[in-house]
Amino acid sequence: MAEAQLWQEKAPPRTPERPGRLEAAPSGLLLAERDTRPKIAIVIDDVGLDWERFQAVNRLPVPATLAFLPYGIDAQRMLDSTDPRHSTILHMPMEPKRRKHHAGPGAVKAGTAEQIRRAVNGQIDKLSGYRGVNSHTGSAITENKRAMQTVLSTLSSHGLYFLDSKTTPGSQAAKAGEAINTFVLEADLFLDGDFGRSGSAHVLKQLALLEAIAKRQGSAIGIGHPYPSTIRTLNDWAMEKRVDLRFVTTDQLADEARASRSEVGF
Repeated sequence: MAEAQLWQEKAPPRTPERPGRLEAAPSGLLLAERDTRPKIAIVIDDVGLDWERFQAVNRLPVPATLAFLPYGIDAQRMLDSTDPRHSTILHMPMEPKRRKHHAGPGAVKAGTAEQIRRAVNGQIDKLSGYRGVNSHTGSAITENKRAMQTVLSTLSSHGLYFLDSKTTPGSQAAKAGEAINTFVLEADLFLDGDFGRSGSAHVLKQLALLEAIAKRQGSAIGIGHPYPSTIRTLNDWAMEKRVDLRFVTTDQLADEARASRSEVGF
């Protein structure tokens, strides 16, 4: 995610309408093979701190991926209340190059392999009911190939995939994955990487780029945040585009990546 300062937590306005979360269903790969529309995966980072913003994201009209910060007081309740159309991942605090206090408590930092494994295990134990992980900040550690090999092998031992948010163009996550024979999903762009300051016009510009990428390469992953302007723009854009585009979750893309690797003998 963009390395931004987060808002304060708010008390839940009411008991969530959806107590509990269904387990992720199989992605239906045979059906997916017949659907040739470009695939778009929308990821919303920094979920888990604020009930009002969580509910706004949860009401998105198309499947999305909600990335939960593990240190939110009500993060597990929100995760359990996520609409089953969506998927959930852990938004794991990881070491940035600067503003290191923004990473959050217990951020995964470069160190010995044992130190990294301990930090990763400590983070993933904070929440349950998700299938993947992406980085909250993380521009420093994702440039460290050796450290990322340990991060990825630890996640893989728990059956979790990694989505590289690409908070730095020098990320070594994909190369680290190749070195240990583990696939890594990679985000294509941030929808509101200017911390939401440019509003809807900037988000629409990024969504147009995301659509173009998906048409060119078959699928694309865009990361946004639960800023009101981002969610309003996404709502309108998704309603307009959901006939022409196939909206998927990162869980589905991970399933497809696993199936593709199995076919070629990995």
